[in-house]
Amino acid sequence: MKFRYHKIKALSLFTFQQCMVLLLGAFLQRLIYTLPNFHIYLRQKHFFDNIYSAGGKIMNNGINSIIDTKNCEEICTYKIIIRKNTSDHLVFTQVLINNEYKSLIDIVSNNQKAESVKYIIDAGSNIGLTSLYFTSYYDEAKIIALEPDEHNFKVLQDNIKLNDLKNIVTINAALWNNNNDELTIDKSFRDGREWSRAVIPGNVNDSNIQLLTIMDIINKYSWPYIDIMKMDIEGAEKFIFQDPEQVRQFLSKIKFLAIEIHDELNIKKHILSQLAANNFELNEVGETVVGFNKSHVISPMA
Repeated sequence: MKFRYHKIKALSLFTFQQCMVLLLGAFLQRLIYTLPNFHIYLRQKHFFDNIYSAGGKIMNNGINSIIDTKNCEEICTYKIIIRKNTSDHLVFTQVLINNEYKSLIDIVSNNQKAESVKYIIDAGSNIGLTSLYFTSYYDEAKIIALEPDEHNFKVLQDNIKLNDLKNIVTINAALWNNNNDELTIDKSFRDGREWSRAVIPGNVNDSNIQLLTIMDIINKYSWPYIDIMKMDIEGAEKFIFQDPEQVRQFLSKIKFLAIEIHDELNIKKHILSQLAANNFELNEVGETVVGFNKSHVISPMA
């Protein structure tokens, strides 16, 4: 009651006309924010505004939009498909506009030449924007892009084809710690949108998700090591870092690492301790932990 009284008392400082404007505005604001998906549409409109202001072009293609960043000075030059009314524009902003992985690029570039980066894994590739981002810096690298969700994976494939990128291999699979478990897609993780698709143990609706370990990929493609390991797998890192011996084996093959640790699962302390125990020097940048293996890298600032 006291709070409501203060609100009424504050209105007494305005004229009748000003009070009517404030009350009408408050009513309309409350009405607007009850409209279905209003926030989603508004954020997407702001995103399109930013693309246009940066010099980009946007073409409608049914339920999708195709963004051409050719004339955008601050964004990698690609044509990119995003689905309307999804989280795709948020991923675009995070990866290509806000340069989420620039700190990783800086550490790598301070240690080795771009043309010497040959092997990259993009685990949790979503619609492929991180793979595109890495290709803009390391066009001679082979990139393995893993995405377990079939709908995200379809857009990932389309984005790679649209830009005719032969260096990126797309695999509809989940990164996991074994090949035997049965997994299902969890659409309830975090905000439940497309960028939060997780995998969890269990078989729902006869789901048949392919599972790959890091060592599976290294062995299949006969890689001597991994230059860059990006891991944003919506909580599955809990299982990847479960067995210390398995962790020791694959971390020994990784030079540079970027991982988002989803601490809703209370796993951050455990994963950071595993990384430190395996000779990784780490730095937290926003939601991402970036690190380098001191066994492979003498100094990131050399």
